[in-house]
Amino acid sequence: IPESCSYSDVKFYMEQTNAMLKAYSNQALVEYKAMVDPKQIMAMKFYARLEIHLQMIKPALNSIVTMKMVQLSIAHGMSPLSPLGFTYFGQLLAAFGDIREGYRYVKIGRQLLERMGSKEVAGGGIAQGTQGV
Repeated sequence: IPESCSYSDVKFYMEQTNAMLKAYSNQALVEYKAMVDPKQIMAMKFYARLEIHLQMIKPALNSIVTMKMVQLSIAHGMSPLSPLGFTYFGQLLAAFGDIREGYRYVKIGRQLLERMGSKEVAGGGIAQGTQGV
């Protein structure tokens, strides 16, 4: 995670994340393999907690953490915290003007939440995902 980020940094990570997701349909993402590596699961927990704190100290970095969560989910499988990453990513895309894709990823985040049954993140994910979309 960089110490600071500019608009061009966010666009770079967004393009990188979109390129990773391009090959997957909505259904393929919802049914994607589960994350099983304990180190990767811990990394997702770290990113999720980091997002909360960054909103207060360095909100510009939140988007980078969000995209790292999505990238980690694609690289290593879906964790109980992946729905947050997809919901936040959808909100980010909508904020950058891509409402259709933003809605797509918020919807995927919600479906992942239903599939995984993660009550740990349900309220936060739904509340966050509906703020910007």
